[in-house]
Amino acid sequence: MTESESKTAAPLHTVRRRLAMGSSVYAFNSFGLRLLGFALLVVYSRFLAPRDFGIVSLAESVGLAVGIVSGLALESGERRLYFHLVDDEQQLQSYLSTLLRFAAACAALVLVTALLIGPRITTYVAPAWRVGFFPYLALPIFTAIASQLLQCRLAVYQCEERLFAYSGFVALQSLSTTVLTLYLVVWTRHGAVGLLAARAIGAAIALLTAACLSGSILRAPAQWSYVRDTLRLSLPLVPHGLIGFGLIAIDRFILQHYRPLAEVGLYAMAYNIGMIMTMVTAALSRAWTPLFYSLLRGGEEERSAAAKIFEQLLVLLTFVASSGVLLAPVCVHWFLGSSYWPIAKLAPILLGAYLFHSFFALFQLRVIQARRTSLVSMVSGTALATNVVLNLLWVPNFGMVGAAYATLVAYAVESIIMAVVAHRVLPLTHRRARPILALAIFGAALAWTQVQTAVLPSLAFAGLLIAACASRPIRQLWRGRPEIVPGPNEAVEEIV
Repeated sequence: MTESESKTAAPLHTVRRRLAMGSSVYAFNSFGLRLLGFALLVVYSRFLAPRDFGIVSLAESVGLAVGIVSGLALESGERRLYFHLVDDEQQLQSYLSTLLRFAAACAALVLVTALLIGPRITTYVAPAWRVGFFPYLALPIFTAIASQLLQCRLAVYQCEERLFAYSGFVALQSLSTTVLTLYLVVWTRHGAVGLLAARAIGAAIALLTAACLSGSILRAPAQWSYVRDTLRLSLPLVPHGLIGFGLIAIDRFILQHYRPLAEVGLYAMAYNIGMIMTMVTAALSRAWTPLFYSLLRGGEEERSAAAKIFEQLLVLLTFVASSGVLLAPVCVHWFLGSSYWPIAKLAPILLGAYLFHSFFALFQLRVIQARRTSLVSMVSGTALATNVVLNLLWVPNFGMVGAAYATLVAYAVESIIMAVVAHRVLPLTHRRARPILALAIFGAALAWTQVQTAVLPSLAFAGLLIAACASRPIRQLWRGRPEIVPGPNEAVEEIV
């Protein structure tokens, strides 16, 4: 092993171990809660009709848009500037205190404004919609705003790599919501309103707990110049957040224009299964983001380690998605009622869409590191335009199937463009053969689900892919074993 290879292997070993520890904790928390949620979804499907899921889906889409505006993408700017101030504890505490106060003020202002003018806007924009603002829209708006504010506090735990504190708050919100949903939906039969109310109360419990535990940070003096520095990074990401909302919600509104609410509910259920992919992405991203920013502050050896792990993350996500698309139809037929079986072919398509969105999230970090956040909105805007055009073309004829394929194509376009942009603003040298091969296997798995519905062959195919996930390139990511790199990566100009 040459001296250069030895220097590269050392940070690789350390970073892989930290990444494995962090993502494992986050994944255990996310998967545990998601499995609980999926098990309860089987129960809820006996008490909620597809139409109820359609109402909840549309209402929460509106709440999500308001929440994005209230959050101003502050947590993204916060994570980036945290590592700029991490060497000065006094300045860091002042920065966090300032940002949390500002985030709380923005959240309160947007909430009051939404509750005051929301009923009038709803009547003007959607006079034919038979769902009233109170409580169907008011509850998800509160939930979204509270969740966005909570993210500003959780971002501090993420940067500090306080894994169990972060996971504890996520578990608190999820478990309290679950208990309340069982009471309001299953026990007292409040239907869609009960589900929305349970989520709002769960978010409030987690937010109040976080506020009570943030006294030491809030006591630090505020310096409002920090708000300006953060907004320079975060405000260009707000359009990206709204565009991301459009990518999630626009197909549902177009679908409800052409099809009944029951079909919107089926599509929303398939979307929930497809978003299981986000659990894997979120677990890896929460552990990888602080490590990535930290590595980019170092020398060429640290950058080489970042490039190597980046390649392995792409392969890992692809194999996980390939296994997921094969297992999703099996789970739909085994666990959901027959009225939900039409989503067996939709769920794999949406899992594929979120695989491409996972790629986008990884490439996006490089653009944020380069402080070119306006490019993120431009890329996601292109994806939104693609999604709208394809939905208008395909939904009238193909319904929810057309909406699913439109989402898949839009996210694929988004990830490809972001990969090109990321390479230009912050190039990291890594091999492309393995990610391309993994994508080819994923394509074969997705095609299989569209032509084959037999359970045993799908399980066998999934077993082979899971075995492939235990192959040497994937094991290296989790074992933390140093790997010999063929040669030093090309020097990359540091962008600050």
